[in-house]
Amino acid sequence: MDPPLAPQQTINVCFQIQRGRETSSLSQKQQLRRAKSQFYCYFYPTKAARLMINIDIYEYLIFFFWLFVMGTFLYFYSTVWKNELSRYLFPGFLLKVLGGFAFVMVYNYYYNSGDTTYYYQGAAQLADILTENPVFYFQLLGMDHAEAQQLLYQKGIFILFAQAPEEWFMLKLSSPFAFLGFQTFLGTTLFLSLISMLGSWYLFSTMHQILPGKSRFLFMINFLFPTVLFWGSGIMKDTVTLACFSIGVALFYRLLYFQGSLFWRSIWMLLLFYLIYQLKAYITIAFLVWVLITGFLISYKRIQSLFLRLISIPFLLGTFALLGYLGFANIAEQSKKYNTDRVLTQMEGFHSWHKQLGGSAYDLHINDYTIGGLLAKFPQGVNVTLFRPYIWETHNAFMLLNALESLFLLVFTLWVLLRCGKHFFQILRQNPYLLGGLFFVLFFAYAIGISSYNFGALVRFKIPLLALYLFILYYIYQIHKNKESETIKSIDQL
Repeated sequence: MDPPLAPQQTINVCFQIQRGRETSSLSQKQQLRRAKSQFYCYFYPTKAARLMINIDIYEYLIFFFWLFVMGTFLYFYSTVWKNELSRYLFPGFLLKVLGGFAFVMVYNYYYNSGDTTYYYQGAAQLADILTENPVFYFQLLGMDHAEAQQLLYQKGIFILFAQAPEEWFMLKLSSPFAFLGFQTFLGTTLFLSLISMLGSWYLFSTMHQILPGKSRFLFMINFLFPTVLFWGSGIMKDTVTLACFSIGVALFYRLLYFQGSLFWRSIWMLLLFYLIYQLKAYITIAFLVWVLITGFLISYKRIQSLFLRLISIPFLLGTFALLGYLGFANIAEQSKKYNTDRVLTQMEGFHSWHKQLGGSAYDLHINDYTIGGLLAKFPQGVNVTLFRPYIWETHNAFMLLNALESLFLLVFTLWVLLRCGKHFFQILRQNPYLLGGLFFVLFFAYAIGISSYNFGALVRFKIPLLALYLFILYYIYQIHKNKESETIKSIDQL
């Protein structure tokens, strides 16, 4: 392991970075990356580096090399694997790649830096360690963030964006992709875009099982939402959680309806939601609501006798309520961040801070920070997540794009409700999986809506629910439309 640079040498190297004197040599790049990180740890330990990544010809060569390899494999795979969905595989991959590439360009050249650049820098540093000392790298993988930071500090290595458990876990997940991408920003992003594509593809194919023959619309909601493409294709926690969540909810459907090996699908689903829990535990909490409600509805539906149904309701409700309590209590115990008292206190401070910032902040006018007071804001919390910002609330091009998507969600929701009328919930209750999914969407939308208080953060937080919400609405509309067609046919035959 190379010794750390002295502070004055670190400053000189960082000035070279700022003046664009980088070299394309990989070993020198590693030295510059380490020097830059050390500079800010020496002199600005409480804030992250605000220097953008130098993307040179070497980065583009690595990017296009892996793009060619991945694209060629997926293209030939789609030509061999012939079915209704195969023609969407290659376009879906290219769209995710485009989203990841745009994300890098915007954050590196418009914002100059951001979470994605810090995750890349940390992952690249771990990839450097893997190259130089594999034993030490695998030792770090087994440590929590506090132990790892202490050991790295002793060896003169400073990884800036690893001060929290979620950050450190994200770096460990990203580091193999940074290694495969030859420690380049674009190369690492490309692998994350591929992971995002695989997650969206698995959910897309499962939705097609539920609603066959509607592949065009299903492809659109999984691959053509601009904010999902942008926020869910780069080196971010949102990309990993979106991919894991998409595969997880698809596996959940296949488990419920006994498709494939129940044991292995259960293991995979537990593993995926463990990864989500390590990065964003609140998604796991919201998914638990979906599991409990769906489990109750399926158990109740399978009881044929009306008498047994009536007497089983208290037992089933009590059982699933107990399971829910134990699950939530375990999550709160394991993750102190989600302790009720702490959440309420932090939320009040977070809201006050965003009110003072202004800009893309919003205000739900919460004055009572008790559980009852927050529950009273349920409609406003759901509304701000799904249907805001409104057009007149936008301040820049990114917010305008988000507002147009929210407007589409609002119009589509009202259109389906008006077309289906009283049949909306009659159709939905026939499918416990999607009824539980709607409860998840509402609960998740409410939770992030009352806690974010910033449209910029909210647009990232809500990407897991968008495809699911649109699919539920479209499913109800299609079932209602098919029933109307059958009724018309029956009348014509009279």
